[in-house]
Amino acid sequence: MLETILNNFHLEKILWILQKRIAYIMILGVLGGMAGGAYAYLTNSTLYRAEVSFYVYSDPDYVYDSSVNISNSEFTQAKNLVQSYILILKSNTILQKVLEEAGLDYGTEALSGRIGTSVVENTAVFYVYTYDSDPYRAMELANAIGRVAPKEIGRIVKSGGIEVIDYATLPEAPYSSTSLVKYALVGFCRMLWGILCIVSVGRTDGYHDPQAVRTEVGIPDSGAGRYSADPGAGPEE
Repeated sequence: MLETILNNFHLEKILWILQKRIAYIMILGVLGGMAGGAYAYLTNSTLYRAEVSFYVYSDPDYVYDSSVNISNSEFTQAKNLVQSYILILKSNTILQKVLEEAGLDYGTEALSGRIGTSVVENTAVFYVYTYDSDPYRAMELANAIGRVAPKEIGRIVKSGGIEVIDYATLPEAPYSSTSLVKYALVGFCRMLWGILCIVSVGRTDGYHDPQAVRTEVGIPDSGAGRYSADPGAGPEE
């Protein structure tokens, strides 16, 4: 398609068509922008993110003992447990417990899509993020995870320990939101691109003689000679 467009991209042709159909092009462009804006409005989604942080220990007794000195080997062991804990945290068993704790009635699959995680490099710390259109619900989900995860992970793994560092607070600003202006511009540009494609592949009703087009749009003759009406005859001397 791109090669076809480039091969058929003649300035005289484009100027002639634009001059003849500028009103239609602008109307279609505006309609495209309106369609993009309408789509953004109908699918508008503003998301809030809340986060809860955890610290992992190599020994469950360390969770309750603030005087212990952790060795390098124990620290390494704790780091190696982080990814396992995250996988278990996302299991249907724990997610169902979180839904019950938060008092929500949607399924574990839906909840899984609202959860993200990240690990702080070279530490035994990881974060769990919750996303929701309601900032209060995002916070409640994160804190429900904070209340459920340590007990349930310990019950399943029976190795190491985990505790909450910080519980979630109420998000004050959206994490992401749909931009009406952006979608309107995208719709407008896509409509114009479609028009350009149609123009360039040869939908040029009334376009026959390049010399006539030059005359109509005011382009002076370059002196290269006039073209015969016969397409195979070549330029006339």
